[in-house]
Amino acid sequence: MQIRFAKTLWGWESHRVEVCRDWILEDGYDGVEAPMWTLGRPDFWRAAGLAVIVQAFPMSPEEVQTEVEKAAAYEPVLINLHVGKDWWPEDRADALLQTVAEADSPAPICVETHRGRLFHHPVDAMKLLARHPEIRLTADLSHWTCVCESMLDDQPEAVAAAVARTAYLHARVGHEEGPQVPDPRAAAWVSHTERFEAIWDRIIAAARGRGESEFWVDPEFGPPNYMWTSPTSGEPLADQREVSRWMKDRLRTRWT
Repeated sequence: MQIRFAKTLWGWESHRVEVCRDWILEDGYDGVEAPMWTLGRPDFWRAAGLAVIVQAFPMSPEEVQTEVEKAAAYEPVLINLHVGKDWWPEDRADALLQTVAEADSPAPICVETHRGRLFHHPVDAMKLLARHPEIRLTADLSHWTCVCESMLDDQPEAVAAAVARTAYLHARVGHEEGPQVPDPRAAAWVSHTERFEAIWDRIIAAARGRGESEFWVDPEFGPPNYMWTSPTSGEPLADQREVSRWMKDRLRTRWT
């Protein structure tokens, strides 16, 4: 199974896409992930030999199909959806997810585990996955460690359910009080990095067990205010591009 790495454009929105493209190529990524309004022209990234993962944020069944149809112009390898709200009742959540499962899509659709969304909490996610066996996840478990104020050791069933259904990975290290450690390379955060890597290893093993030919990973470390900053100067305590590249290189070595 080929492990391929995408780079988010989150945090780089103020730069021209030509600059972002050059950085992504220089840093050795295989693709790019972003919403369509950030990606720009559909053919731009393909011309550079970069695959595209489209992010979209539909809030109704009608928006699901509309966003998927618009994404087709980018010939994406994946579509990553942020869907719904964490306070929605079951019937509303089920209606939206059923539309996702039935969407006529040019690429596999994944639904992200994200705070404030339908898959915001591992127990709720496990229930939704049981009711919607066609749904596949973008696993960003940093949100769950934050929401649950734990490293998820106490929720093995929910973690196992997510591992089995993950088709795309956001490889960001979170902690009990937030979705991003200040620097995963720092000695103070080694145990958190290793805990996440242990779960990510299971996700990769599950994908290999399913016979997947390729699997996409985005080391999606974010800018401030995800990135920790100095309380006096406001300067980031680490470099987003550098940390993301370090995580990509570490995982590429780990899984090859």
